[in-house]
Amino acid sequence: MGGVRRGTGGARRRVAVGLAALLLLAVILVLVVAKANHEGVAPPAQVLSTFETRTGADVVRDCGYSQPLPADPSASLWIFCDTDVYSSPGGGTWRLSQIVDGSTAAEGPSTPGAVPVDLSEVPRPGTSGATAAGLDGPAHFLPAPSGLKTALGLDCDLADGAYPASWPTGVTNDAASPSDVLISFNNYCVSLSGGTLQPEGFGLAAYDPATNKFAGESTVFASAAAYPSAPVQALPPQELLGSPVFSGSYLYLFGQSCSKLIMAVCISGAGDDVYLARVSALSSAWSDPARYQWFAGRSGWSADPANAVSVIQGARPLGVSVASFASVGRGLVLVEQVNEVGQFIAYQADRPAGPWRKLLSGTVPCTPGAGLCRAIIGHPDLSTAANLLVSYFDPGARPRYHPGQQPAGHVMVASFPW
Repeated sequence: MGGVRRGTGGARRRVAVGLAALLLLAVILVLVVAKANHEGVAPPAQVLSTFETRTGADVVRDCGYSQPLPADPSASLWIFCDTDVYSSPGGGTWRLSQIVDGSTAAEGPSTPGAVPVDLSEVPRPGTSGATAAGLDGPAHFLPAPSGLKTALGLDCDLADGAYPASWPTGVTNDAASPSDVLISFNNYCVSLSGGTLQPEGFGLAAYDPATNKFAGESTVFASAAAYPSAPVQALPPQELLGSPVFSGSYLYLFGQSCSKLIMAVCISGAGDDVYLARVSALSSAWSDPARYQWFAGRSGWSADPANAVSVIQGARPLGVSVASFASVGRGLVLVEQVNEVGQFIAYQADRPAGPWRKLLSGTVPCTPGAGLCRAIIGHPDLSTAANLLVSYFDPGARPRYHPGQQPAGHVMVASFPW
């Protein structure tokens, strides 16, 4: 009997040691996963917020721009376009639970070479009070535009089958105020029936991430009707600007025009341009349309946008994203999307007017045949000296935590050697 007791005691000790080892292993795994989530994951992967990872929701956002926070360059502010939230609040029913027209934002750690997966949703700017960590869904970010009209001259509202949206087109550190970031945006009246977009404005907004408040916001260019009930004219592409870049004593902005789209490809020809505009770097000049000039080639700079010429010969842009990649030794980098199946060309220059030289071409891994692969945007904060990281919207991406559900799309990040 004594031998049995000794044997049982040894077994118990071995079981206890085994359980302790398993517990330690579990703790290590939790810490490893937490560290991996904090540092991000390898591309290609979905950009995720803690709202998604903790609730299992699928947050479908139409574009994504990022910029290091002025107070903490190891973290970034992300600004997204139209945002839909799919969730299963009860009973396992998967449904569209929230629609945020215009833009939403999130912020969190930024690790070069990795895709962020634990961004925190930013509450509506100007709001205060505690939020439930990771459980609060996306909130409206840029102020909604007012006074927009449909193509028929009706008010741009749900009653007339449309909605107004301010969509971000770029973000950078605000040289005029070190605590702010400067966000460019374009205003659209979006038809709910046909999905047509009526471009009606361009503007700039200064935002302080530390206080979650806008320090200033102004619509610079706006289309208008000859009389209140008349259809408005779409804003010309030379005035639909984005990708703000400070250089010297100027703030530069870029725009694009594709005159002919055939079989999802922008065909190079007359009217296919990458435009460049500039205005004084002093914030007092940004809201004055008369202070803007456009690059006019050999003629220099012109106050008439009709004189603008392309800074890239042979351009065929469906979309353009420009930012300073000086932190990884690349100067200015311009990402030009050339079709709706994910192909792009990246260029590099020392100054906004160029000359621009081709760095690489690539194709983001969108789901084949799922729809318009779009919003290819370069990210200096995620890129490295060896790889360019770009975000894009994959319309065929399935929900990360409900892969059996129908795909609704997601913002992704992919990497390309350069």
